[in-house]
Amino acid sequence: MTRLGITSRPDLAAAAAQHNLRRGEDLLAAIGRGDLSPAQVLGPLLEHQPRPTRKRRSKTARRKAESSGEVRVAGVDDLMTHMARCCKPVPHDPIVGFITKGRGVTVHRANCVNVKHMDEQARLRLVDVVWSEHHVTATYPVDILVRAGDRKGLLRDVSSIITDDDIDVTGVKTASDRRSETAIMQFTIQISDVEQLERVLAKVAQLPDVLEVRRQS
Repeated sequence: MTRLGITSRPDLAAAAAQHNLRRGEDLLAAIGRGDLSPAQVLGPLLEHQPRPTRKRRSKTARRKAESSGEVRVAGVDDLMTHMARCCKPVPHDPIVGFITKGRGVTVHRANCVNVKHMDEQARLRLVDVVWSEHHVTATYPVDILVRAGDRKGLLRDVSSIITDDDIDVTGVKTASDRRSETAIMQFTIQISDVEQLERVLAKVAQLPDVLEVRRQS
């Protein structure tokens, strides 16, 4: 709660009752044992915290703030979130939030390698996050890898499938292995959601000589 800027003393007895526990000490013990996570306890606690008074924002400022709310932290309002660069989540990916110091909540894919390798102390800062039901139209960067038999026109064919789906390509890296006569291509593309990504991957996989196409971690 300190990391989230909540300074008033929580009512542990009330929080314990919400989890069918007798005392506040029982609640703390349940967290210590791992029976409850801090994220499970946090939402109900915050509902009983006094909200700080805020200056009224202009309509333009409110619209700008609302337009960035593609992700919601469970039980908490008005927390700044941003997408992790390591795993590049897109709408409908299973996700988890990580409370950072001074930067709000970083949103990772649930299967992100960095999340899997967190130590126990770092995992205490994980919180439940969900994609907003009122998702703002936006695109998200995703890295994909294509491995194929090296042939003339391969880059053109893959690029055509991507752009035909009205997807922007913001980066391309290619390399050829003459011994195996294969080409490795890495694309950074702007995707609106997982369904669009899966559709493009399936189309690229059907191209002649394509051996593998997948999303990169």
